[in-house]
Amino acid sequence: MLLCSVSLLMIVMTGCQEAKLKTVIGIANKQCPLDMGEVGNITSIIYDGDNVVYTLNMNEEITNIKILKDNPESMKSSIKMMFQNPAADVKEMLKLMAKCNSGLHMIFVGNKSGEQAVCELTAEELKEVINTNADPAQSGQTKLEAQLKMANLQFPMQASEEVVVEKIEIIGESVLYMQCGRRVVSYQPD
Repeated sequence: MLLCSVSLLMIVMTGCQEAKLKTVIGIANKQCPLDMGEVGNITSIIYDGDNVVYTLNMNEEITNIKILKDNPESMKSSIKMMFQNPAADVKEMLKLMAKCNSGLHMIFVGNKSGEQAVCELTAEELKEVINTNADPAQSGQTKLEAQLKMANLQFPMQASEEVVVEKIEIIGESVLYMQCGRRVVSYQPD
């Protein structure tokens, strides 16, 4: 009898969390499209009963969808890094997703070609990300390295009429942008 009561309580609690997740996702979806600057925008956020699904319309002048599609593990690694030490509201959303045993699907759609790349994180992978206690300074460095790794997959890229970016790398505390020709532009943090 006690086992039955505990099981029923767990089902009710999960149902309440799932209702809360649906509500939060519904509110977020009403705010779409969400501008991500030059990169593109988030066109929808839905909960399909098993996963939270983000659909992102990407500027193909900046993001090569085929590269994302051809490098699913790099894309997944980059997204996992993005969720380490997130803002408080994002962390609460991830915890709620974990309580509901929900996964995350991110659908990247090219704004011109319509080509799609999908990244899927299982509920277990999300829980692993949430439970990772990374040092904020180290986490920032790791996020930057993951972003540069994804960016470098997309080079060379025409930045302007005169400039073709060939590679971006971190050297010491500087981020270097390598260009065609003999000029190198660098950024030194404050």
